[in-house]
Amino acid sequence: MVNDHITEDWISIKEKEPPINVPVKCKLQHWFTGSVLEYEMVRVDGEDHNWVTADDSSELDFNWNVIEWLETPDIVVRSK
Repeated sequence: MVNDHITEDWISIKEKEPPINVPVKCKLQHWFTGSVLEYEMVRVDGEDHNWVTADDSSELDFNWNVIEWLETPDIVVRSK
């Protein structure tokens, strides 16, 4: 029997950035309140922004910062 251990790890955005144009689950933190929410985002190479929402490609509001993203086996495969 093979142990196919699949892990999903939250990665700090300061340590490693996700691949560009790949939807990833992110933790967003509000700059003032400190509240945190999870949302699916896409890192982009925009002129004035780095993140858009995965559902409708809206730019991330400047009041929110991506602090972590969920690295899944699927994302690891896509980034190679």
